[in-house]
Amino acid sequence: MSRFALIIEYDGANYAGWQLQNNQRTIQGEIEKAFEQLTQTQVRITGSGRTDSGVHARRQVAHFDSPKSTLSKDNYRRGLNSYLNDDIIIKDCQPVPDDFHARFQAIQRDYSYSITLESVAIDRQYLWYVPDALDLELLQSAASFIRGTHDFRSFMHARSDVENTVCHISESSWKIQPKKLRYLIYGNRFLHNMVRCLVGTMIEVARGRYTLDELRDFVENPDKEASVVCAPAHGLVLEHVHYEKGLLE
Repeated sequence: MSRFALIIEYDGANYAGWQLQNNQRTIQGEIEKAFEQLTQTQVRITGSGRTDSGVHARRQVAHFDSPKSTLSKDNYRRGLNSYLNDDIIIKDCQPVPDDFHARFQAIQRDYSYSITLESVAIDRQYLWYVPDALDLELLQSAASFIRGTHDFRSFMHARSDVENTVCHISESSWKIQPKKLRYLIYGNRFLHNMVRCLVGTMIEVARGRYTLDELRDFVENPDKEASVVCAPAHGLVLEHVHYEKGLLE
């Protein structure tokens, strides 16, 4: 049996996130359904991580074990795409070592979050509209607190029961354009809702509703009940998942 990795792009607007859920359309569920149509076999895929309902991905990675030795990587890519809706695309299918694991061997994940400061019709499904005046210097200062290794318990979904809440963040910065903001954050791992909670709370600082000291306290004194603010899902994109050199192109 051969193992393959899928490179997947998707628009998450019409899905209840990546992970399989009862009576809900999910990205994983749609791809596994396409596998069954293509191979007449149930195939379980394992993703590099879970994206929430409404979140998008430009380069999600998942692995699977091939049930058909006669199907090549190109057969899988073309075949799966023929059964998937246009908002999920298999960009590539690559053979990987039998012990490759999309989640556990990922060394870095890159996310972006996009905000518009003016009302727009086009791309409104991918931009959070923030009409308030923002202090952009405060926003950059807030992002700098996020870099490094911290316990991000304050910025996780309240019902999450994960025990390890420490993450290393190598990049946290805002790219400022006229009427548009784009937040970039790269880390070895992320907690449930973590990026959205960071973005929403930083925007509250830039609005003047929270202070930098309050944000610093959320970071330095982690508390699952902290009063952080969660940004909407639709501005968030999983941009890239990194592995050791040579493991995945």
